Amino acid sequence: MFRLNYACEQRYGVVADIATRIADGRPVDVTMPAVNVVWQRDVSAWALRGILSVHTEVTVLNVIGPETMPVRRIAKQSPTPCSTTPATASPASAIPASRPEP
Repeated sequence: MFRLNYACEQRYGVVADIATRIADGRPVDVTMPAVNVVWQRDVSAWALRGILSVHTEVTVLNVIGPETMPVRRIAKQSPTPCSTTPATASPASAIPASRPEP
């Protein structure tokens, strides 16, 4: 059994979701303060290697990333257009959104 926690890639996943929200000027939800990130390429490679472990009895392979990433860190390190500052959805811990004035 191959259980995937959550994979991401440049086009989808939590990192892409955060970057898209920042680029659109929308706040980033920090209700879940950290996420486990694993790249789809790694997951695919592990799945192929897991085929070698196939037996008649079930072997559980839990696939997760190597570290837990704080959502704020991902937001702050995401490339942003026009020096956009990420904003969070919770007012108590907000990182204010700002776009340069034209």
